[in-house]
Amino acid sequence: MKKVFISHSSKDKDFFVRPLVDNLKKSLGEDRLVYDELTFESGAKIIEEIRQTIDMTDLFVILLSENSLSSEWVKQEILWAKNLDSNFLDEQRIMPVIIDDITKDNQEIPEWLKKYNLRNVKSPSKLSRMIFSRVTEISWKNSEFLKKKTNLFVGRNSEMESFESRINDFTIEKTNFIIASGMSTVGRRSFLKRALNKTGIVRESYSPPIIVLDGHQSIEDFIKELSNVSDLDVDIDLMSSTLDKKIDLAFDLLRVLNTDLKDKLFIDDQGAIVTHTGELAYWFKQIVEKFNSSDYVDISTCIMSKYKPHFIYSLKNMFHLHIDVLSPSDRNKLLFQYSNLNDLILDKPELAAISQLFSGFPEEIFYTIDVIKENSKEYFYKNTHIISDYSDNKIQSIISGFNYTDNDNKVLKILSKFNFINLESLSKILEYASIPEKINDIEKYMRHGMVNKIGVDGEYITLNLAAKNYYERQIHLEKQLSNALDRFVGYIDINGSNLDIADEMFVMQEKLRLGKEVPLAKLIPSYYLKTMKNLYDNRKNSAVIKLADSILHSSDVLDSYIRDEIRFFLCSSLARLKDERFKDEVQSISGYKHNFLFGFYYRQIGRFDLAIERFNKVLEENRTYSQAKRELVLLYNKIGEYDKAYLMAKDNYENNRNNPYHIQAYFQSVLYQREDSQPLLEKKRILGTLLSDFEKIDSPSARNMFLICKAKYNMEIEKDYSQVQSTLDQASKEFPEDNTYILLFQVDFFERTKDLRQLEKVLELMKNSNFNRKNSNYYNDFLKCQIYINAMKNNEIEWKENLSKLTLSDSAKSTINERAEKLMNK
Repeated sequence: MKKVFISHSSKDKDFFVRPLVDNLKKSLGEDRLVYDELTFESGAKIIEEIRQTIDMTDLFVILLSENSLSSEWVKQEILWAKNLDSNFLDEQRIMPVIIDDITKDNQEIPEWLKKYNLRNVKSPSKLSRMIFSRVTEISWKNSEFLKKKTNLFVGRNSEMESFESRINDFTIEKTNFIIASGMSTVGRRSFLKRALNKTGIVRESYSPPIIVLDGHQSIEDFIKELSNVSDLDVDIDLMSSTLDKKIDLAFDLLRVLNTDLKDKLFIDDQGAIVTHTGELAYWFKQIVEKFNSSDYVDISTCIMSKYKPHFIYSLKNMFHLHIDVLSPSDRNKLLFQYSNLNDLILDKPELAAISQLFSGFPEEIFYTIDVIKENSKEYFYKNTHIISDYSDNKIQSIISGFNYTDNDNKVLKILSKFNFINLESLSKILEYASIPEKINDIEKYMRHGMVNKIGVDGEYITLNLAAKNYYERQIHLEKQLSNALDRFVGYIDINGSNLDIADEMFVMQEKLRLGKEVPLAKLIPSYYLKTMKNLYDNRKNSAVIKLADSILHSSDVLDSYIRDEIRFFLCSSLARLKDERFKDEVQSISGYKHNFLFGFYYRQIGRFDLAIERFNKVLEENRTYSQAKRELVLLYNKIGEYDKAYLMAKDNYENNRNNPYHIQAYFQSVLYQREDSQPLLEKKRILGTLLSDFEKIDSPSARNMFLICKAKYNMEIEKDYSQVQSTLDQASKEFPEDNTYILLFQVDFFERTKDLRQLEKVLELMKNSNFNRKNSNYYNDFLKCQIYINAMKNNEIEWKENLSKLTLSDSAKSTINERAEKLMNK
């Protein structure tokens, strides 16, 4: 059993120590705490007993304060604890924390303690969560391996030279902000930590506080997360305060972190600060300019950005460098170092041969060595394709390569619901889900690169971006998990004074999603926006509109980017509902997104020609806008222009092979390619790969698409109609309520099998689903069904009249005409 010793002054008991111990008793249990009122009889301090207890301690927590530094007992305990420091050189078994207003450079703090990351934590509940995380990590058998892996660093000579030149250039007045852009797995954080150390800005053991912000967050989230790592209270209403007031507050909080707490802030930015267009968020630009006008000359903040920033040259105190993939020589060095760390002996020819397979991402190298260690060299040499497979489908490769179980996937699904989460809360949710033992597998997910640590002391964990996208796409949650999350929401006191920020973010969004009452004082715009996205993904359009209307009345105090995102979801939901109000609301959105939304609206009401026109205008303005490409592929497939859809669908699929909608669109365009442009064998190979990709995605929508695509394959390629019917029966059984895909396919299948009775049944079901309305997305499919029925009944005038109403390409109309002619009993 892991023991935690709490070293403290008796004068700090009432205001800090007892509340801390009360929290730890709930999370760790009384038996795991070494605290005088719990451990030593009548609180009497027996020297030999205390010394023996310290020797058996797994984590020694020192509560540093003016009182404790003047306490002879605490001084003695610190001296005894020094043995722990020498006994566990590679392990962080000592956790010194400042709990009052003394500073890190206080002369009473022993020099050997100052090498630790001294943190100011004035909240007993927050420190309780940090201790819980540290104790959990100590119990992991590979915790030291993970630390050494994190500290691996090779090469980057040109980038390091640029960094040093900037920092050491006396002609530049100051550098307060560093942006390291590049893909999330390329090593931006490792580079920044090494660069700060190499230039003497921080010591090697320093671990910066890290926060994470995504593209649906803004200045309010920045303030909340900054106040959390600084352990400072924010007493303004973030919903009603002006943007200028919030900028002033954010600046003040960051200055306190830098000057009073002597920390450098690291931000894992996924689109909040440097947006997807490369623009710097207005509010953050104002903070940078405030620093430029201030007397602070040191580095304040390092940003790991997903996107390259544009037009930042006017910001003299900001420096940007791009971190690219590793050079071939650096790949060799990292492969050698990581194989040694794993005690894996590879000779020079082996290292050279393996290194040739890499494209330059550190994670490829880690994955390769982990696979060899998990299996064998022989296994790897027979399956070198796993490296290219990993590059194409990272998350699926990890899941299959390391034999993740259903329970592993459940844990990762839970994590995908949170921006970040503390281990204490995760442990509670896993307990509710009846899989409490999985808390010990977090280290496995860290080793495989699925999970990262953030926060002041790494007390929070977050899924990496690729894993989050993968699991978020699986909208369906097992009852076991949804019940566990519901219990967790009920367990959290949303009005509590010691509420954790990660718990607040999740619970507030869940309550908004369910239409429950929430404390207005805690609301911020991103809670609305993230909830709207969740509701929109679940097609709850009326709820999206209601939330948007409630937040947009505060639009004058919102960051413009967040305001535009909220309006985008509002307009998209109105378009889905074919609501005329759309035409008024869309006027507030300019640029290519204005055309995109009109294209989306026209698709919803069945005006495919106008929709295509609008989406092509979007690509004229922004040729990389993937949503417009996806819409065009869908429309071209819908009207039978498969040649136009093909290249775009292929491009979308190759950029994201885990997206079931991209797989479906590419499948459709390949399936109907003419044989002179796509030979049958090649077509079969591609379609087989796409069906296999579908099966790897654990979500109901992907499963539904897979079954229909499998039925299409058997009908068009194999001509096996009994297998088609079997697959349709399976789809109807699994998805009795969601039958749109089934109905659309049945029109073609029952035409092919000349089954009039079944076609008439399909027609009735289509009427019940309002497919017979001219503004329906599926009006062409309804007309096609009528055409085939009338053709089978020899009603030539009727089916030709319906043919003239189709808004399809000439080639698609011609195909339907030929099929109808063949159905006539002449």
